[in-house]
Formats: sequence, structure tokens, C-alpha cells
Amino acid sequence: MPGDYSRNTFDPRRHYSGVLMQQGRVQLDADWNEQLAIAAHRAQATAADVIGATGTPKGDGFKIGKTADNRNLSIGAGRYYLDGLLCEQDATGLLYTTQPDHPAAAPLVLAASRTYLAYLTAWEDEVTHLTDPHIRELALGGPDTALRRRVVWQVRLAPLAASPADCTAPIPEWAGLSAPSSGTLKARSNPPDPATSPCLLAPGAGYTRLENQLYRVEIQAGGGPGTATFKWSRDNASVETRIEPGSIGGTEIIVADLGKDAELGFAPGQWVEIVSHASEVERSPAPLLQITDVDPARSRITLSGSTAAWAGHSGLRLRRWDQGAAAVATGSGWIDLENGVQVSFPAGSYRAGDYWLIPARTTTGDVEWPPFVPSAAPDAVPPLGPRQHHARLALVSTDGSGLITTVRDCRAQFPPLTAIAASDVSYTPDAACGLGFANVRTVQEALDAFCRLPGCTLVLSPGQNLQAIIDGVPAGADVSICLKPGTYALPAPLVVSGKGRVKLGGAGRGTRLVAAGAESALRFAGCPAVSVRDIEAESGSLAVSNRINGTLDFEDCTHVEVSDCRAICAGGPRRAAACISVRHTVRPSKAKLHQPTLRVSGCDLEAGHRQVGLLVVDCVRSTVLDNRIHAAPRAGKALGFAELVKDRHYRDRVAAGLIANATLGDARPPAGGVTNTTVKIGNQAVQIKTHPDLKKSWSEHLAAHPPAAAGTGQRLLAAMHEAVDLMIATPSARTGGFSAWFDTVTRENAAVLFQGIVVGGQVAEEVRVRDNTVEDALQGIHIGVSHKVRPGDAATSRTDVAGTVQVSGNRIEITLAQETSGDERHGIFVGNCTSLVVESNRIKLQRLSNAPKATIDGIRVFGHIGRMAAIQRNYLEDFSTGILFQPRFPYPARNGVMWTIAENLALGASANHSVVVPAHAPVDLRLNRP
Repeated sequence: MPGDYSRNTFDPRRHYSGVLMQQGRVQLDADWNEQLAIAAHRAQATAADVIGATGTPKGDGFKIGKTADNRNLSIGAGRYYLDGLLCEQDATGLLYTTQPDHPAAAPLVLAASRTYLAYLTAWEDEVTHLTDPHIRELALGGPDTALRRRVVWQVRLAPLAASPADCTAPIPEWAGLSAPSSGTLKARSNPPDPATSPCLLAPGAGYTRLENQLYRVEIQAGGGPGTATFKWSRDNASVETRIEPGSIGGTEIIVADLGKDAELGFAPGQWVEIVSHASEVERSPAPLLQITDVDPARSRITLSGSTAAWAGHSGLRLRRWDQGAAAVATGSGWIDLENGVQVSFPAGSYRAGDYWLIPARTTTGDVEWPPFVPSAAPDAVPPLGPRQHHARLALVSTDGSGLITTVRDCRAQFPPLTAIAASDVSYTPDAACGLGFANVRTVQEALDAFCRLPGCTLVLSPGQNLQAIIDGVPAGADVSICLKPGTYALPAPLVVSGKGRVKLGGAGRGTRLVAAGAESALRFAGCPAVSVRDIEAESGSLAVSNRINGTLDFEDCTHVEVSDCRAICAGGPRRAAACISVRHTVRPSKAKLHQPTLRVSGCDLEAGHRQVGLLVVDCVRSTVLDNRIHAAPRAGKALGFAELVKDRHYRDRVAAGLIANATLGDARPPAGGVTNTTVKIGNQAVQIKTHPDLKKSWSEHLAAHPPAAAGTGQRLLAAMHEAVDLMIATPSARTGGFSAWFDTVTRENAAVLFQGIVVGGQVAEEVRVRDNTVEDALQGIHIGVSHKVRPGDAATSRTDVAGTVQVSGNRIEITLAQETSGDERHGIFVGNCTSLVVESNRIKLQRLSNAPKATIDGIRVFGHIGRMAAIQRNYLEDFSTGILFQPRFPYPARNGVMWTIAENLALGASANHSVVVPAHAPVDLRLNRP
């Protein structure tokens, strides 16, 4: 309840430190109250300076928990400071729904699968003898004396659109919850008519009432100017009486008294408000009613409306207001209150309960209002109160049934000055320090992290039985393995399986792990987190199987990070190994904490001939950043032509350079371009595609070595295949142009990667491949999720679709040699994704002298493409087709997607093939060259 004051004189901008009483002077309530305000301001400012904006002593003060049935929240007993304002919770076992000053909190109904912010809000209120009878001194007959101020606090819940990562993360809704009211007010006395002589006082000018008053203007319904409404009182709304219990229900009520006199009492025609504890603490004022009759003998007041809505409420009071209507609309123009007092609501958003105080004085005939200069334009002043303070307490999450699952504590806690520890002092990571303390928040955590840097769980040296030592680590235990400099000769892969969080590091290239007879040097399996850095690993063997193993091999390890490592894998005639292989055999969990992630950065991957640099299978989030991937030189005789052709698949690729697309007879095949020469013996003819330099060599070779039986086209073709097999196996059988062709193939002997970076499997929600260098590759970067479709599979399960894919800033060099005939080849391939960005990549094609004249795409995008795809600012050189964009048909409407191919340069592309897209596909093509 507002008090009966003369005025409020406290202004923190004046920086007064106290009020001094003088002898023989009149004592005023404003002086006493200003001294109280000065002391309170100092105490709150000191607390805020020492504690911070918000904080609670270490312990359970205002700690939010959940009840055993997961349907309610508990509020811990203790203290909390909001901008220095002390909030106290003394009750044990207090629940969210039983807060003493938040009746609207019950019942508690939470939405399913939602995150809420639990926060504390508090403000100060005034208490009179009507709400606390103990204030009155009964020995003196119970007179109305001084008021009390008290702190009102509430714990509230606000639903969030998204779940923050933690309590320090930005919460968009917080700004609206904690922002003060932006509404302002101007006040003045009625100015004189400018046309009136300055020597005469204009009628009605200035404040004309015969008594000094303290006007209170309070917002009744919130909103902007013109929408919000207000009410006012000339006595600071201090005219109030208690409504007797049992008289609520109709239009008549019985009150404790009708006021001190006619000026400070209740009379017909006045507007009144029924005030309850709930309407005050919830800032939800009830509609005003008008007094139609007063019976002084019975202390009975008749109202213009029913009071049934308050039936059953206790502690009701009746408060008088002095405007002439239920409420007055706000506006930016000047609004007359009475007797020359005018107000204006210039701008902002007003909230119910916002109030201003306007002292009006008969001596000056004016009101007291900033800037307190006669005839000066009045200032627009924010509300005097109630000033609310806020603090985050917890993040509360619910499950699909609306039951509370987790409560994350957001309180800022502080210790007593006599018990401050390192864990109480904050720490800000410094990137320049280079210690990698990114997640450290306190000095104690920094000390702990620093102490762990030089020390390791295991320190291993060359010559030790590494496998036996690692096997001695208990299952599920965390371990940090430090490898001293030196060469570690491994008879078999070093296996780390079933441990906890594993960290393994060495001294850069000074720490070498060599498994000459194995596919893998290091193999991790079933560990929740693995970090490998600063080592060199090399494997020297291949095993052709359905599984591609890596020199660094990771299987079912949830979080993998590889940084600043060098990995070398052996080469062979076909794809069978990778420098780094990361795979998951179990379908990823929906819980984000347990979804597989991968980060490979700063590594040098040297893959053997026809092998893979990096292979990733079924990883939810992959980041591949700033790596160099290139081909290892062929290892002499082991990867020479004579050894490679012992592999059937390799022989078939070489043979495809001599005979391909064979067609019997001399009639032109239906599809033009599939053959380029015709070979005839007698009446038999075979059309084939061969290397351009060998078109005449076939006829010359068959004339010099006529087949024994070529009576049919089939026999002629069979004889030609036999000749090819003989030439591959026997160098002396290579004559004429064939001899020169084979000499070129064996002489160039170039090492070529089969694939640089591959991301596949059935799951890939986020893939980012940035700033890598891929050299000597047949396929630079290949990203696409898919699986074998079996008979009976549902239609919805036939296509796997990746999520966000970003391929940017990479430099790729594609190399084509003769032995790559029949292989898929491209600079960048992306298939099936919902969001795609391919930008600022530089891709170049190199064709060796004997390479086939096959078509090859610089960038190819294929399959299901989501609503967003941007291919832009890429540099492509010497590809048959610069960019091939093949989205799955039917195409979406143009206004439903953003497919853009812009500002790409494709030098050397064949005519009309710099960018190829299907007709009618909704693609925005801009500024592509040539």
C-alpha cells in the first residue's frame, strides 16, 4: 500500500551521503525518508560492488531442484542478492507452487520436451497496518504511524525457444524478461495563455488547489501510448480501508472505516479498486468500480458492480482513486488531471503498476518536476517504481510427457571473505598462452589443467612392450599416453580398446610408430573419446577386404580428434587402405552428447598408390581442416608395372585402355562416340574404343600376327583380347605402336591417390571440409551417404540424406593416368544433402601423356538436394565439365529453394560445359565464365 507522504526527495544523482537535523526546526517525513533511502542506496551499491550484479553465498540458497515425482520444483533456503537487494528464503521444503508471494505459480503445468529458464525477480513494496496489524502500537490505541518496506521475490519460469548449451550461453528471451519499463512521463502545471499580458495572472494558470498534494499516476493496463490506461490519486493512493471478511459477494461491502474525514474518506461517485495480495504481487490490478452509495452508520459501501470475483479471498482492501472514470487513456498530448496539473506520456511501453509521484505546491502554484527550473520544458522521466531486479537460477528440461528430467544450476555463488579458494576466482583463457585451456573457468581448474600438462598416466619409450602396458589400463579408465621421441617398431597394430577418454601424444615427427607388416599402426575401438596429436605413424601392408583400415584406425569411438600428425599407408593395385579411417558400426544415438564427432586438423597424410587419405563412415559431425593429403612415391619394384598387373582388377583397367566398348560388325553403334576405330579381318569386323595413338596399330598388329581362327566376329574379338593379355604379360609381344604405348605406361609410373577425403555411410548431419590441400588424386573430395537397397525395403528408407555440407577454401589437383580407365573421377562430389555450400575452391586437372581422353567433372552435385545450395567463386582448370549439377527430379518450385551457381571460372571446359544443369531446374546462374 502506498504511504501518506508529502513528497519523495531522494535523487542518487545528487550524491548526498546523509540528512542532518538542525535544532528548533520542523521535522518532515521527506527528510526522514531520504535518509533511509540514502542508507539503503549505499548498502545496495556496496553489496553490488562486492558481490557483483547477482550472487548467493555458497550453499543451497535459492537452488532449484526437482521433486521425487518430477512434477514440481523445490527452492532452497538461503539468501540471494540482486543488484545488492537482499532476498531471503527461510522456509524448508518450499516448492515452486507454494511460494508465499507468487500465488499464480500454482498449478504447475509444463510443456513436453521443452526447456525453461527458472529466474528470480524481486522488488520493494510498502506495508501498512492494514496488511500487518502488528505495526500498530496498541498501548497508544493503535494509531496509524510509520510504514515498513519489504522485499518481494518470486521464482518464475520462462519457456525458451531453444535449449542453451549452458547457463552462460546467450538466451534471446532474457532481454525481454529483464529489461526495465521503457515508458516515460512528463508533468507540469497548466501554463498561462501566451496572449495574456505578462503582468496579469491568467485564469486557471498554474496549480490552483488550496492544499499541497502528492499526486500519484499509475498504469492500470499496460501497452504503448494510446493503448495503455492510467489512474491517479491526489493523496498517493493512500486512502485505503480494510474490507470486512464475509461481506464480499454482491454489490455491497462492509469496511473497517470510511476514512479520517471528508477529504480522506469515501463518498458516492468516487472510483475505487479492490486490492488483494495476489493483485499486488502479480501486478494484475482489478477493474475499478464506482461508489454509488455510502451508509456511514453501518460502514457500508455500495458499488457499481459485483464483488463475486473476490469471494473466498482474505485480506481484501478498498483503495480510492480520484480520476473521473474507470481509467484514462494515455497519450503524447497534455492530459488534465485537476486544478492545473497536467501529464503527458511521450513514448515507450508501459507496464501495469508503473507509477510516478508529482508534488504540487500552493505557494508556487506549480508542480515539482525535473529539471526543477521555472518555465523550463519538463523532462520525460522513467517510472519511480516498482524497480524489478532479476537473476538466472536454473535451466529446467522436460521429457515427452512434460515431466522434469534435468535441472542445471545457473546460480552465481560466492564464498565468505575468510574462505575464498582458487575455485572461487574466475579465469579467462588467453589464446596467446597456448595451453589449450578453452573450457577452463576458474583458477583452480587452470591449476589442475596446468599440472596435467607435463605429466601423463603412461610415459612410454621405444623398446617397451607397449601393448602389454596399455592392456594393463582398466576397462573404462581414462588414460593419457605420452610417447617419448624415437622409432617404435610394432610387430602388430597397437590396440587401445574399451578404455575411457584416451589422449595420446608424442614429439611430432620425432615420435614414429612403424608397423611394417600391418595395415594399421594404431587402432582404437570402443572408447568414448580419443585425442591423438604430434606423432608420425606408418603402416606397410595391405589386405584386400570389404573393410578399409587406416594407419590410424578408429572404430566406434564417439569423439575423435586427430591434430598435427603424419600418417603414411602402403600402396597397391586397388583401394584397400587409408591413412586415417574413422567408422561407426552402431547407429548413432539421438542424444547429442553421444553423437559421433570427428575433427582432423593440421595433418600430413601420405597415402600409397590408389589408396585413400581420410575415410569417415557414419559420423554425425565431421570437421576436416587445414590438412595436406598427397600420394606417396611408388616403392620401387613392389609397385612397378610388372607387379601391379598380377592383380586382376589392375590388368582389367590396363586392358580397358586397349579395348573398350566392343561392338561386332561395321554398323555404327547407336550411341555415338563409344567407339573410335574398326578392325577388319576378311569379312569380319569389330568396332572398339582404344587409345587414339593405337587406331592403326590394331590393324597392323593383326596383319603381322593373324589369328588362327577368326571365322566369326566373336572369334576375332576373342583373338584381340588374347593379344592384349599376351602383351600385358610378355614385353616381347608388344610391337609397333603397342610397344611405345606400354613404354609410356611403365615409364611414367605416377603414384595416384584413389580418393583424398571421403565422408560416407548412412549418417552425416554436419560436414565441414575447409582449407585442405589434396594432390595427385583421382577423386579429390567425395561426400555422400547411401546404403544398399534390399528387396522389400520401404520407399522412405531407400535414400540417405546428409545434413549441412560445407566444402570451401580447398586446393585440389586431380591426376589422370592410363591405369585410371573406368574409374569414377572428379574434383569434388557431393550427393544427397539438405544444405550445401561449395565455395572458393581451386581445382586443377593434370592428364599424363598416356591418359585416356575421358570426360571428368570439376564439381559434381547429385541426388536429393535440400532447399539451400550455393556453388560459388570456384576456380576450375582443364576439366571437360566445370560444374555438373544433377538434382533429383521432380524439381521443387523456384520460390521454395535457393539454388545458386555463381561467379565460377571453368577454364578449358568444352563448349557449353562450364556449368551444366538440367533444363527447367530452378537454379540461379550468375556470372559464370567462360
